[in-house]
Amino acid sequence: SSSSSSSSSASASSIMTMNAIPDGRNLASFVPRIHETAASRGVTYLIFHHMSAAQGGKVTRSQFEHYACEIGMKLEQARKLFGMIDRSQKGYFTVYDWGNNAIEGPVSQFSLLYQRVLKNRPEYREPAVVGDLYAALQLAVHKLQIQNHGHSISFDRIMDAFRFIDRDQSGSLDRGEVEDAFCALDIPVTNVVVDDVMTKFDKDGSGTVDYFEFIGTLFPTLGKGIVK
Repeated sequence: SSSSSSSSSASASSIMTMNAIPDGRNLASFVPRIHETAASRGVTYLIFHHMSAAQGGKVTRSQFEHYACEIGMKLEQARKLFGMIDRSQKGYFTVYDWGNNAIEGPVSQFSLLYQRVLKNRPEYREPAVVGDLYAALQLAVHKLQIQNHGHSISFDRIMDAFRFIDRDQSGSLDRGEVEDAFCALDIPVTNVVVDDVMTKFDKDGSGTVDYFEFIGTLFPTLGKGIVK
């Protein structure tokens, strides 16, 4: 346990050197190895929801400092990173603040480290890989209902993960982004599932799918649990 803690602290120091966080104009110098160690957009989304589960879609300053220190960051480092995320100084941040492209580097680094620490916990269970598209979507509904204390979820709620992956808000995702969107819902899927999505919804052969149409078409077939 002590060796695991030491390893986490070492990782925090090497992956997230926050002694001199820039003002946002030169994030590359803040995380120079981001291209080698970045978490995917889906993992970043998943980590946000793990941190915000008890607060209805937001992460407060004290919560963030707690989680940051748990993964080996210094309090001063955590406060600097929080300031970068909560630019409007609300005292908390939402998924939209967290997904700001301008701070994608440090947020991705934090998410990667958070995920590594989470997976090392004894209670962690790796989610099963799903090989059927409809099963994956039904599982998504089930997971979201659990997060919503068993109540029906809105169409927009299931869309949040897909919108988060869509950096330019174009309304479409490529093959890798479709897979990452399922990852954002903590549902690892096989190539068969991604193939099904691309085959059914890449109608013009562009290599992308309109995920508004994708979700809107498939969810009515699932019946209960979705309120559009």
